[in-house]
Amino acid sequence: MRKEDKRNKNTKLKLANAFKKLAKEKPINKITVNDLVTYCHVNRNTFYYHFEDIYALISFIFNDEVAKIMDSFSTNSLEEFLNDIFLYVEKNKHLISSVYNTFGRDQLKKVVYPYFYKTLNTLITNDMQDLNIDACSGFKDFVIDFYSEGVASSIINYFRENKIANKEEIIKYLLTLHSIVPLIVKKKLSEEKSGI
Repeated sequence: MRKEDKRNKNTKLKLANAFKKLAKEKPINKITVNDLVTYCHVNRNTFYYHFEDIYALISFIFNDEVAKIMDSFSTNSLEEFLNDIFLYVEKNKHLISSVYNTFGRDQLKKVVYPYFYKTLNTLITNDMQDLNIDACSGFKDFVIDFYSEGVASSIINYFRENKIANKEEIIKYLLTLHSIVPLIVKKKLSEEKSGI
């Protein structure tokens, strides 16, 4: 795999920004490679040098942008992290909505889920350093998976269906759930020690 230099990264970002601008004008399933290369004043080979197809470009957009939010998590609290995620959703609602309408809920969740899992794994592991997590690592993985699915679904519901009135309520609910995770793991550890 070739090492990405600054010029390659800039070209990828240029194509990504073009895609985002075009997505405001028409459905993403109507955006073609020709539209992108015309908009960016590059040739088709340049596009295919960087991306296999439009779907790879969409993945790059989310990977690049969501990764920046996730990377900032190391210096932020969970509440700030969740606020950053919701802010991103609000700023990019047209793009996320287009991806949702084109690929469906499951595909959109598949894109964001790994980032939530990684972040929540770090968070839950850090919160429970005083516990013997290795003793119930399978259960810990289950809790992180369950919580990651819930966060991803809550965010999709927020921008898509408005099932819950506002982001402050969703964030409050997610923080409340997070606060009980260590208690659940402690209970599971206790059960395993007593042979239940």
